[in-house]
Amino acid sequence: MEKDLIEKRWQKARRIAWCFQFIPFIRFTSVTGSLAYDQVNEDSDIDFFAVTKANRIWTTRGLVITLLKLLGQLRTEKVRAGKICPNRFVTDDHLVISPQNSYHAQDYTQMVSLFDDHGIYNQFIKENKWMEQYGFFKPKRAIISIHSRTLNIIRRLLEYTLGGAFGEAVENFTKSRQLESIKKEFPNLNKE
Repeated sequence: MEKDLIEKRWQKARRIAWCFQFIPFIRFTSVTGSLAYDQVNEDSDIDFFAVTKANRIWTTRGLVITLLKLLGQLRTEKVRAGKICPNRFVTDDHLVISPQNSYHAQDYTQMVSLFDDHGIYNQFIKENKWMEQYGFFKPKRAIISIHSRTLNIIRRLLEYTLGGAFGEAVENFTKSRQLESIKKEFPNLNKE
């Protein structure tokens, strides 16, 4: 039973990563958390880590969340089991994870890369050498590479469209909307 559940969750994670390829400015996606350890239960969600192009994190995050909502796959407080939790976004010019602690060292050395468009995985490992001080090293797991030529072309066209001043306006708009939403949902969240 547990093995079947793990395989179903991996199938879903691969399908979602495949869909993410058309989202502009996404550079890398991986699974972290319980699925990366192959230790899921019926209530487990699927944690995703994403790297975006610098200065486009809010646009990318907004599109990821919108896509997951449209697919009915976004984890919410009420519905968690088997849903996608896009729990961390960083930009390709700032790959260092903080805070630097044992929990993050273990979590990010166990991540399973699903989509890597710009060699981000190796750069991420290099820039997070600090994880070795906690006894965690580059994972031995194989990278599951998902690529669709068609979706990559769509992503590039969208990136071209969202470049320049128009893209900056979209980024600023999506940032303000998401920060507003985050403040409403988590009023006591540390402002940093």
